Amino acid sequence: MTKFNHADKVTCTITDGEEAYDIADAKISIDNGGVPFICHNNSDFGGRETWDMLGYPYGWMLNKDFAHVCVTNLKLAVRSVRDADVGDLVVRDTKTYMVIDVLPNSVLALPLPQSNYSGPSEFPVWCPRDHLKEEYTFVEPTPPPPEEMTLAEVCKALGKDIIIKE
Repeated sequence: MTKFNHADKVTCTITDGEEAYDIADAKISIDNGGVPFICHNNSDFGGRETWDMLGYPYGWMLNKDFAHVCVTNLKLAVRSVRDADVGDLVVRDTKTYMVIDVLPNSVLALPLPQSNYSGPSEFPVWCPRDHLKEEYTFVEPTPPPPEEMTLAEVCKALGKDIIIKE
């Protein structure tokens, strides 16, 4: 079970019994009693409102396990920096940092060298996790481009002979 936090951006699918609608722009709102809602823009699913609609006009109430019989594929829309792991790269303004330690309530990040990089900002920074969500974003790694290889090169790289059957 995924646990969400108030104001997390999410995506999901909501069904009305006949059709499924993908909700691509939504946030989780958790009321004072701990009841979660999906706040969104789809007028077909405007069942409930909560005290903080997070700027959305419609809400869909979930149970405390973030589930509902009509809701599937509920997941974070973007990876939250508060879930950072050691080795992740995050950006604040134009500066890139590498996460080097993760504690329950804070993250230690080391600024990476840049052309305009100098001064006291060269020291690692501690950042409370609740600030991470607002101030930092992940640098998503880009996969390397596919390599063009001949069958002979593939065989050599794998250390095996390959026979292609027709």
